[in-house]
Amino acid sequence: MLDETTLTRNLRPLVDASWIAVRSGDDRREKLVTITKAGTAKLAAARPAWERAQTRMQALLPEGAWQRLLAMLPEIVRLTAGA
Repeated sequence: MLDETTLTRNLRPLVDASWIAVRSGDDRREKLVTITKAGTAKLAAARPAWERAQTRMQALLPEGAWQRLLAMLPEIVRLTAGA
């Protein structure tokens, strides 16, 4: 749930690094974002570190807390969408 300015600002470094490409859609207001080959390679290289971080976080939480946290996220997004 991001506004257009935040999304543009967050995507800019990925575009600058050539990890994603943005092009116009059929409607001038529409932008289509695709991952590039370089982006796919970067994602593959980053995945092991991301998985280790996820595992460490899960190990720090009490039993079942990780699953409860994941289950709550959609509701948190919904509640904060208008904030």
